[in-house]
Amino acid sequence: MLAITGPMHVAATSFFYTDRDFRPVLRESRWRCIWSILWLPSAILLLGLVSGYIGGRAWGYLAVFGFHNAWLFYHYQRQNFGLIAFVGRHVGFGPLPPTLGTALDLMALGAIVSMFGISGFLPDKDGLISDHAHALFRTAGVVVFVVASALMAWVLLRERRIMRYPSLTGAVLLGWSFFLPAIVFDAKGVTFLPYAIAHGAQYLLMMAILSGRSAGTWRALAGMCALAGGIGWTIEASNALWPWILAGTGLVQVHFLVDAKVWRLREPRQRAIMSDRFDFLLRS
Repeated sequence: MLAITGPMHVAATSFFYTDRDFRPVLRESRWRCIWSILWLPSAILLLGLVSGYIGGRAWGYLAVFGFHNAWLFYHYQRQNFGLIAFVGRHVGFGPLPPTLGTALDLMALGAIVSMFGISGFLPDKDGLISDHAHALFRTAGVVVFVVASALMAWVLLRERRIMRYPSLTGAVLLGWSFFLPAIVFDAKGVTFLPYAIAHGAQYLLMMAILSGRSAGTWRALAGMCALAGGIGWTIEASNALWPWILAGTGLVQVHFLVDAKVWRLREPRQRAIMSDRFDFLLRS
């Protein structure tokens, strides 16, 4: 399950490079969506090797792991915000208030800081971070999450129109509760793994719909599944060697960059494609 919702959901992003409707979208941001396949894994490889050379393998792993997971939690929440936006479009609400996105992003920040304080989450085999520091991470994460929750409550009071739509209100509350386990619980298995599985399953469902309703219909869906399986298996198999771990981490971050571009509904080209592929969900 972790292999499918992890590396394979990341690899499903490669479908955008084969879809003729999305190729112009990728060309709009060549440095971000095309050349990042080269420069981002190289940058992560350099970060890991340099920090590892200066402080030892543990410090190199810690530097890459900390940076990657902070970005990962932000990526999780941006997908949640995108799904809330889909619901908003479906009920006819229109664009969501930017402050709602800010509140959700702050919750992701609180969650990742809190996770740094959970035993076993950081690769801290050599005791690089003290018990006191772990406790401070946990406390700081809770404080940030509480502040973010207060901001979300303020947004809902200010934008009372949101609460006129029960499904939109429910989607917002689900976005709030997504990272709640990282605040309430203190165990890696209860906090991090459910996020990863839920996020990957969400994404694979959306990609199955998007590819299955493209010009190639079932062939495009089969191609997306083949790309996800083949590239995802390669990423999973690369976790045995330190340099490949670094390069594979960089490829996952390419997925972050590309997704942030192709799913941006406020841009006309992407909005037109998604409105066509998800016409059963999005209003024109």
